Amino acid sequence: MGNQSHTPGPWRPEWIRNSVYIKADDTDRDLSICRVMQHRNSNNVQLLIHAPELLDLCERLLGFAVHYGDPFALEAGHGLIERAKETVAKAKGERHA
Repeated sequence: MGNQSHTPGPWRPEWIRNSVYIKADDTDRDLSICRVMQHRNSNNVQLLIHAPELLDLCERLLGFAVHYGDPFALEAGHGLIERAKETVAKAKGERHA
């Protein structure tokens, strides 16, 4: 994992009995990130699974914002904005239109 402050993604759900475990596939072992208990909390699973990707996109969008006044950066940022919309939709368990 190096100097990262979090476990890198991608993360995936694994249902075991009445709980969902959010897991990351590490090269050395199968690593559990957290456990979501109770069915009423299962709507949080999609957000948790996509947390690493959301963080990455937020960091990229912040970098884009620094260069917002540059017309070349604005054009280059269009793909990031669309990807951010798709990622937020996935995290909410929705389809991106």
